[in-house]
Amino acid sequence: MLPTLKPNLQRLQLKLWVGVGLALLIAFTLMQISRYRSAHEDALTAALIEAESVSRVLMDTQRVYQRLFEERFGDFATNHPALLPAHVLARVAREMHKRDSIGAKVNIVTRDNRHSSSQPTPIEAAAMRHFEMHPDQESLVTPFTQGDGRKRYHYAQPLWIKGDCLSCHGNPSRLPEQVLAFGTPPTGYTLGDLRGILSISLPQAQILQHAADDYWTSLGQHLLIFLTLFIAGGVLLQWFVIRKVQRLRSATRALAHGDYQVRVPVHGKDELADLGRSFNRMADSIALRDRRLRDAQARAKLGFWTLDPATKQGDWSDEVYRILGLPPTATASLETFIGVIHPDDRSKLLATIEQSLASLSGHELDCRLQRPNGEQGWINCQAATLLDTQGRLVQLEGIVQDISSRKQALAAVDHERQFLQHIIDGIEDSTLVIRPDYSLIRMNRSARAIALAAGLSEEGLSCHQVSHQSTEPCSGDDHPCPLEQVLKTGQACKVVHYHLDQHGQKRTVEVAASPLRDEQDQIIGVIENARDISDQLALLEQLKEQKLSYAHLAQHDPLTGLPNRLLFTDRLSQAILRAQRDQYGLAILLIDLDHFKHINDSFDHSSGDQVLQEVAARLRALFRAADTIARLDGDEFGVILSEIKPGQEAALVAHKILQSFEEPFYIRGRQVFLAASIGIALYPEHGTSVDDLVRNADTALNRAKDQGRNSFHYYSAELTAKAFERVMLESSLRQALGHQELVLHYQPQIQLATGTIHGVEALLRWRQPEAGLISPAQFIPIAEESGLILPIGEWVLREGVRQMKVWQAQGLATPTTLMSVNLSAKQFRQPDLIDMIQSILTDANLDPSGLELEITESIMMAAPELASQRLSRLRKLGVKVAIDDFGTGYSSLGYLKSLPLTKLKIDRSFVSDIPHDNNDIVITRAVIGLARSLSLEVVAEGVETEAQRDFLISEGCPIVQGYLFSKPLPGKSLADFLRARRSGSALP
Repeated sequence: MLPTLKPNLQRLQLKLWVGVGLALLIAFTLMQISRYRSAHEDALTAALIEAESVSRVLMDTQRVYQRLFEERFGDFATNHPALLPAHVLARVAREMHKRDSIGAKVNIVTRDNRHSSSQPTPIEAAAMRHFEMHPDQESLVTPFTQGDGRKRYHYAQPLWIKGDCLSCHGNPSRLPEQVLAFGTPPTGYTLGDLRGILSISLPQAQILQHAADDYWTSLGQHLLIFLTLFIAGGVLLQWFVIRKVQRLRSATRALAHGDYQVRVPVHGKDELADLGRSFNRMADSIALRDRRLRDAQARAKLGFWTLDPATKQGDWSDEVYRILGLPPTATASLETFIGVIHPDDRSKLLATIEQSLASLSGHELDCRLQRPNGEQGWINCQAATLLDTQGRLVQLEGIVQDISSRKQALAAVDHERQFLQHIIDGIEDSTLVIRPDYSLIRMNRSARAIALAAGLSEEGLSCHQVSHQSTEPCSGDDHPCPLEQVLKTGQACKVVHYHLDQHGQKRTVEVAASPLRDEQDQIIGVIENARDISDQLALLEQLKEQKLSYAHLAQHDPLTGLPNRLLFTDRLSQAILRAQRDQYGLAILLIDLDHFKHINDSFDHSSGDQVLQEVAARLRALFRAADTIARLDGDEFGVILSEIKPGQEAALVAHKILQSFEEPFYIRGRQVFLAASIGIALYPEHGTSVDDLVRNADTALNRAKDQGRNSFHYYSAELTAKAFERVMLESSLRQALGHQELVLHYQPQIQLATGTIHGVEALLRWRQPEAGLISPAQFIPIAEESGLILPIGEWVLREGVRQMKVWQAQGLATPTTLMSVNLSAKQFRQPDLIDMIQSILTDANLDPSGLELEITESIMMAAPELASQRLSRLRKLGVKVAIDDFGTGYSSLGYLKSLPLTKLKIDRSFVSDIPHDNNDIVITRAVIGLARSLSLEVVAEGVETEAQRDFLISEGCPIVQGYLFSKPLPGKSLADFLRARRSGSALP
């Protein structure tokens, strides 16, 4: 049905309905015009067809009657001339005219008709002439108007002479008597001559009336079809087009209003379905871009806003609300916006906005925020004006960006710039940062002072104006340009400039220039530092006069005046070349002062320097001018003996050196005795190069130290093998921790009075896969020297504490059972020692009183103050402290009394010979008595015999450990030992 046109009918829908109606109306009109014409043509055609039918009937009747007449009515026709074919045909034509419904007139017209009633009319005469001229034409239709004004169609068909017509109209001499009895007919015709025409006159009015009746009948039918098509087309259009377009329109409006989730349901494969799919893809793309835009705005902290100049209201993006710290329900107005601006910046922002509205121009402004929650920040506000076609302001629109981080970064950069300026201002020399065009980027206080003294402004200066007050860049020998050299080579350079000071004195300035590069490693300028070296050059001249040149300073030790390692190496290289050339022997001696560190620790470094100077003086007195004496490093000296004879000459020299140390050294009025160790390497027996000789002499020196110091030792291949073995051992030791090759064995400490376990001492073992079990005496010194003792020592502490906690949890040890762990000197000096121990105890959840740390007397005496502080902190933590190998060191009893100790351990060297050695008995008794007087526990180590045990019991030593009771055992074996003790197994 036709949809009702409502006032709010959408324009597109109306246009489509009207368009469909107009299209159908035009088609209907054209069809009716065509139908009208066709109706007329059909009516005329029907009339002509009827005329042709009449003609055929007449002609057929004439032929049949002619044949019948000749056969049957010859005699009868003689008496009845009305039966002649011509007369009969005329009568038939008149009868047909009477019965014709459209008023057609039928007439037989001959060329020479003798009856006046049968004479041809002008239109008929014209038709006969036409057929004579066109004998091939079968009929002729001609419209004409009668005398009374009525219009008709004239239909004419030619009548030709045939064979049966010649009997009456042929040769006159052969006419039948019966024909002649009625008169003489027209004769003289031959076969095929035109005899006349069949004339049929058709009235146009009746034909047109028939056509009109037919047209109006079809018009009603077509009108009904038109209405049906219009309604059906409209419904189909509404369903297949308008409905989909309305969906698209609604979705488009929703999309335009920010609903990026709207989508159009799509069915089918027509163009509108494709349009819907395109819309959905477009919506997906817009939603994706919107999401990316929102994400980008959120990351950039940037929001978009608009402002109506009339209402002072507008729209804000979500990010604007977030930046301003306002809820999304807040009104997007100028008043709301101004409300979150810092009070000190509001007037400036309002004035800027009013200026934009008045001048129709945009603006950009940074101002401070004061959000409702009290937070403060910075925003950058940018605006642009939107004008209509007449140049009138429509709205302001722009962006708001949170630049708080940028402001903070700029403040930080500004702080860094100021800090950098403070740094370069602190440089005494004139410092310039220069662009490639000679203009200044930055200069320090010294350079500014030079510029101000020359009356120059700080703005727009060039480097040559500051350096030597010239308007032209540096050039020539007196002022080579460092900037050009750096730009050309890309490397730092130094040049010398010569200037005249205010007194006219020539000054020498050393200018050092380094390239200034950007992030792409491109040179963007130079950093130039100018230093007046006139005084230094003058000093050098003085040094040259005193034969102390730069070369001498570079190759000699400033403390002793002896050659340094550099000159020693050079002279050794020359000595080797001479020895090769002259075929004589050569020896080098490396001398190291024994325990020199004790002097620095006991006195101070100045006292140590005094001793080194005295050593150098004694060595100078021993050697020839051809020999070289050098201070190589710290307390190490080197000697090159040239042109020595085979034999023991090097040994004699070494012996003299050792003798020179027998005399005491005097420090602050006190006598100090010092010894030395010497390593000797010979050329060519022990090496033919500088490196070989120095390395092998150093190996021999280490051997001399190992043999008790205050001695000398020659190099041998065996020493190299041992040194190599030591290096390999150190390399393997570095991997031992990671490969879990280190293990702990535990030796129990026994309470003699009760036989109970007082504690266990953790002893480190190394089970090397290739070499088997390696003695601690082999690898502990290496660990000490290489620094590996620190990670190894931490592992021992962790593993020992962990194991004790496991035994306590298993009931094999009580909370009072001690885990004793030895600390090395390097561990004790570790800055974070206390924190590390506390962390280990916390991780294992072991009470600090269950841990006992053993340190030696030498560790305490090496740094007494540090030892006192460390031991106090350990005791405050709750950890117990024992002095290991007591009696073997040089500790002061007064100092010992002041330390927070808990136990003394009698060294095994004193226990091994009791009760047979009286000295050991006296020392052991003294240690036990000292511990008792100091309220300290005492433990005797190395108890291996019952006699030793009985003696210690008699002397009141409460705790012992040694092989008599148990050797050091792996953790599992010690656990079995502890279980056996719990079951009541007796001790020796």
